Amino acid sequence: HCAKTLLACFQTLFSLQLAMLNRLHQVVEVESDLSVPGPLGADFASSARSIERLCLRAERAGPSGWEEVLPQISEHASRFPTDAQAWIYLARAKMALGGRREAYRALQEALALDGNVYLGHSLSVLAAQGCSDMRKWPLAAKHAEAALSCRPGDVDALELLFRAQSELMERSKAQETLQTLRSVNPQRCMSLLTELAYSSHSPVERHRWLSEAVSCARGDA
Repeated sequence: HCAKTLLACFQTLFSLQLAMLNRLHQVVEVESDLSVPGPLGADFASSARSIERLCLRAERAGPSGWEEVLPQISEHASRFPTDAQAWIYLARAKMALGGRREAYRALQEALALDGNVYLGHSLSVLAAQGCSDMRKWPLAAKHAEAALSCRPGDVDALELLFRAQSELMERSKAQETLQTLRSVNPQRCMSLLTELAYSSHSPVERHRWLSEAVSCARGDA
C-alpha cells in the first residue's frame, strides 16, 4: 500500500514538473517573438510613431518636407515590409515628389497587405486609375468613390467612376455620375463624351455619345 502511495506521489510530482517546463517553454517563445522587430514588437511601435510624426510634418511642409523624410520612410518600410501604412507613407512621399510610377508600386504593396487601408484623396485617384488601366472595374469604381468621399466633385475621380460604371453596365449610376461631371466641368464632360464616341465600335453607341456631347456643348438641361 505504501509503495502504491509513493508511486502516485512521484507520478503527480512528475506531471507538475512537466507542466511547469511546458509553461516555461511557452513564456520563452513569447519573449523571443517580442524581441524580434515586427508588428507585435515594441521596436515596431516606436518606429511607427516616429514615422507618423515625421509624415505629419512633411504633409504641412510640402515636397521639401517629404524629400527630407523619404530616407526614414524607406528604411521603416524595409524593416517592416508587412506594415501596410508604411507603404502608404512611401507612396505619399513619392507622389509629392512627382514619382507617380514609384508611388503606384508602393500603393500596390499596401493594398496587397490590406485592401481596406485608408488611402486619402490622391492615392485613391491613383488606385482608381491603375485599376482602370488593368480593366479591374469593380476596384476602379471602389477607389474612385473613395476619392470622391474625400473630395466631392473631383473631375478625375468622376471620370474614372463614370468609365467603371459604364463598363459594369450600371447605366443609371453612370448617367448620374455623368450629370455630376457635367455640372462641375462641362468642358471635361464634353471631351470625355467625344472621346467615347470616336473610340466606340458600335454605331448606336457612337451616335449616343455624340448626341450627349452636343447636348453638353449647348448647355441643355
